Amino acid sequence: MSGHSVTETAQGSGFGSAESLRRSFLRHVGVSPRGYQQRFRTSRR
Repeated sequence: MSGHSVTETAQGSGFGSAESLRRSFLRHVGVSPRGYQQRFRTSRR
């Protein structure tokens, strides 16, 4: 959900809070959302 805050994204995805989203992401993907972002970020030029 580009352009939305973490809180808006969490609520729009059915999570009660950004922390709930983070915990679920970590449990299912095996890395935190920040770690995922850092690992798979692409540079925009």
